[in-house]
Amino acid sequence: MNAGRTFALAGRVLSQVRRDPRTLALVVLVPVFILWLLSYLVGLQDVARLDVGLVVLDRGMDMPLVGSIDFGQAVAEGLADAGDTVDGAPRFVITDEAEAAHLLDDGGLDAFLVIPEDFTERLALDRRLEARVVVEGSDPALREMAPAAIKAALVGAVAAGTAGLAQGAGAVPSADGVVAEYLHGGADLDRLDAMAPALIAFFVYFLVFLLTCVAFMRERTSGTLERLRASPLTRLDISIGYMLGFGCLALLQTAVAMSFSILVLGVGVAGNAAWAFLTTGLLALGAVNLGVFCSTFADNELQAVQFIPIVIVPQALLCGLLFPLDSMPGWLRSASGVLPMTVGIRAMEDVMVRGYGLARVGGDLLWLAFIALAAAALSALSIGRRAS
Repeated sequence: MNAGRTFALAGRVLSQVRRDPRTLALVVLVPVFILWLLSYLVGLQDVARLDVGLVVLDRGMDMPLVGSIDFGQAVAEGLADAGDTVDGAPRFVITDEAEAAHLLDDGGLDAFLVIPEDFTERLALDRRLEARVVVEGSDPALREMAPAAIKAALVGAVAAGTAGLAQGAGAVPSADGVVAEYLHGGADLDRLDAMAPALIAFFVYFLVFLLTCVAFMRERTSGTLERLRASPLTRLDISIGYMLGFGCLALLQTAVAMSFSILVLGVGVAGNAAWAFLTTGLLALGAVNLGVFCSTFADNELQAVQFIPIVIVPQALLCGLLFPLDSMPGWLRSASGVLPMTVGIRAMEDVMVRGYGLARVGGDLLWLAFIALAAAALSALSIGRRAS
């Protein structure tokens, strides 16, 4: 090995990087931003708490020598007080069942606990807890954690509230009668069914963006685009032609991903699969146009790939795939709510897991279509601005 030539080659590489501000930014600034965002989101996970609605239907009962008792109301007050004072305990808010179901469906609650009419009677006579825990059901973590946490809090509150009674002193009530119900998904919803919508949307968006960005950069650097501009084709013809070609490939990839997930992997679709395909297709078309736009700022494949940590990684961190959106502060949740990946994943989950139709996901589809059109306009302008 010739040490002088080796070090000279290394110096040449470093010199090229020094003269390329985009590569320098990727080396220095992008890791700092990504690591800061990641550490910030990880830190937020410790402060997230379960928000639980508390529906009290207990009618109480009359007991000899004791008089009228109402364990349901006492337990409800104990749960609400504990949720406000004990760190990490579920936060209980007393409400009615219709409002609790509405809040659960809209994301305002993680679950709600229903204390039935015969709660006091069952507890006093049989030392048995009868209650229902209703969970939203589309989040695998909450499906497992919420019923257990609520059940533990209920047992503790009942033990404290009945400690002064002879029948309850020193006895631990049986919690076998506390059952879990699910607003969406049902008890047979597994992790693959719950995670598939987000994974399909993410990988389609990521792969379409990457392939389009690199492929169009090759078209430009190889001189193909410059020769097309010298032909009778107008700039609009060229722009639409490229977008249609890459768009067809994107839709093909969307069809493959959806079909394989449903037919081979057995992923369940609670709603109409056509709306899920439309959602993923609009997401892919937006990725195509964004990839064409970003590729005009790259001179080689390395620079094209550099857009991944700028365009894809922040969206992956903020879309809810890795960190729950509910754990983020309001300003960050609002900012992530307009990102195409966040909107696409939300619409996919609404269709595939929650079974919603066009009335619920129509707004998200319109937003994805707007993003695709806006990116198409930017890519058309960029094609004309720089052909080589």
